[in-house]
Amino acid sequence: MVFDSTTFEPMASARVAVMGTAAVTDTDSLGQFRLEDVPVGNHRVTFFHPRLGELGVSGGAQMVEV
Repeated sequence: MVFDSTTFEPMASARVAVMGTAAVTDTDSLGQFRLEDVPVGNHRVTFFHPRLGELGVSGGAQMVEV
């Protein structure tokens, strides 16, 4: 789930990507997403949204083990 900490609401239409792979998707209206075909291993997952640019911040990355 992608969550907007400034509004305390889920972030809809955020682009979520597994860095170094082709796995990319968008969040739904509840901020939820599902990534397909992610290779086994440790990966950095990040997200992008126009609101981040408005705030002058980046989404950062989270390490995830698949």
